Formats: sequence, structure tokens, C-alpha cells
Amino acid sequence: MHDKYMHRCFQLARKAGKAVKSNPQVGSVLVHNDRIIGEGYHEYYGGPHAEVNALKSVSPKDQKFVVDSTLYVSLEPCCIVGKTPACTDLISRYGIKSVVVAVTDPNEKMNGHSISLLRAKGIQITTGVLEKEGYDLIRPFVSNLSKRPYVILKWAQSKDGYMGKKGKQIWLSNAYTKVKTHNWRAEIDGIMVGHNTVFADDPQLTTRLVPGDNPIRIVATKAISELSNSLLYKDEISTLFISGKPHNFHGHSNEQLLYEMSEDNLSEILDNLYSKGIHRLMIEGGSKTLKLFVINNLWDEARIIRTQKQLFSGLRAPMVSGRIYKQENIDGDCIHYLFPNENC
Repeated sequence: MHDKYMHRCFQLARKAGKAVKSNPQVGSVLVHNDRIIGEGYHEYYGGPHAEVNALKSVSPKDQKFVVDSTLYVSLEPCCIVGKTPACTDLISRYGIKSVVVAVTDPNEKMNGHSISLLRAKGIQITTGVLEKEGYDLIRPFVSNLSKRPYVILKWAQSKDGYMGKKGKQIWLSNAYTKVKTHNWRAEIDGIMVGHNTVFADDPQLTTRLVPGDNPIRIVATKAISELSNSLLYKDEISTLFISGKPHNFHGHSNEQLLYEMSEDNLSEILDNLYSKGIHRLMIEGGSKTLKLFVINNLWDEARIIRTQKQLFSGLRAPMVSGRIYKQENIDGDCIHYLFPNENC
């Protein structure tokens, strides 16, 4: 029964999406005699925690059952007072005697401390329920603890392992998969491409096919001036260019990070992007930019769209190894979702 209710915690937690910013996605349910009497999740950064929302959701007629209920939480309850009160105090105040947790909080301020506090108060604690799935849920939070964005690699590749041809715009994935990728864009804070992708494809990098905010568009280039006729340079949406050569945008609202994109400063660039509020970053192309992140092991997830088309030659798709945690088929396109191997 633990698995059943923890899965519901995960479902609730995912509702928040990027609204939690650098905080973890957390879900919670309160169960009495195999019946959920309350549920909630951490909805937005700085807002009430999942446990608070779960307890608040209990109806007046069910309040009498709270003390004899089990509280399920996808992440160890907090024991520190920050933007919200400590959840351990709340649990004690309600007289809850049993708590089930998927994964301990990797934040060094927590890291099992809350579990010890609750046990010391005589509360029965069960940990490690669906622990791997619980950890996968908070991977963006784990990356953000290091003050860098959670990096998602994304590309489409042909059946024979190519992702395009140099200097040419080639569509590999189908229209339905394209909508899916726009949904992904709505779930992130920033989207990055390289110079050649902008030059060849002239992309918009927006969420125009789905509801949702546009991510911050980021272009890594050695020559901003060569892209001055692109949509990313000229349209009404501001674009952040990463280039080692200073550039005057002449009235355009674009911005620049003065860096030469390379292995030597890639970590520093990510730190800078994080400081600008980019907590989830998707690298959408091209081949050279993607491989820079792969070579330096600076990626947290990969979404690979494998299509049925063949190119026979061109730009080779990156090679990554990892654990496929989900697979999805969309009208012939097969999407593999990967997490890196632990030794990456």
C-alpha cells in the first residue's frame, strides 16, 4: 500500500513544474484506513509546503481522523524555518504518529536530520519507499543545490544516427513530436542553441504551439554580427547571446554574456545563467554545442528523438550512455528519456 500512495505523491509533485524554481517538487497525501483524506503539493517557490497543503485540504468532517492517519511525503519534511515554518513542527502539532518518506533531503542542512527529530518524538518513520523514483523527481533540485541549472540535452536523429547536414535546414521529427517539444519548452527557464543552428534553421525557440511562457533564448556564438538578420536577433523577444567579442545591439533589447564558449569556462557560464534565474536549461542544438556538454559531463538528462528517416551522411548525433527511465512513441518517432550513468 505504501507504493500506491507514494505514486500519488509523485503525481501531485509534478503538477508544480518549474513554478518551484530552485526548490524541489514535493507531493504529500494523508491516509486513514486506506482512504486519502487530504493531499497537496508544493505549488510555487516560497509557498506552503506539500505537507501544509495536504493537512489544510482535510475536510471538517475528516479532521478527527488526522491524528490516526499516515502522512506520505515524497521528500523528507523540512525542519528549518525559511520562507515557511518547519514541517516537522506541523506534524508534531497535528499529533500524526506515522510518516512515510520516499527520499531524504540531499540539502546538507537537512540530510536525515528531520527524520531523526521526528523519531525522537516517538513518531514512526518509514523511509526509502520508491526511493529511486523519489530521487529522480528531485534531480533538478539536486543540480540547483550546486548553484547551476539542471541541464537537459535534446535532439532528433535519423535512423542511421545523423542529426542534420551542415548549413541545411532538415526536419526529422513529425508534427506531433514538434508539439511535444514545445511543451518541453514551457517547462524550462532557458533554451540554448549554437551559432550554426541559428544560421541554418533561423529558429524562434518559443512555445507558440502550446500554452505556456517562452523560455529565455540563449545563443552561443563567436560572431553575433553574423546573426543580425535572424529571428532571434530581430524579433520583439529578447535573446541572450554568449560571445567573447563585445557587440552593440543598436536599440535591440538583446543582452550579452561576454564569454567565449569553451570547455574552460562552461561551468562558469552555467553559474552565470543560474544567477539570472535559469534553473532548468535545455540545450536544443546544434551538434557542436550538444557535444560540448556531453564531453564535459555537464548534463543531467537527455531526450533523444529517434526517427525513421535516413540521411546516409551529415552531422553525427552525440553519443551518450545512461539509464532510460522512460520511452514514448509518437506516430513513428521514438523518444528515449535518459539519466546519466552514476559514474558520469
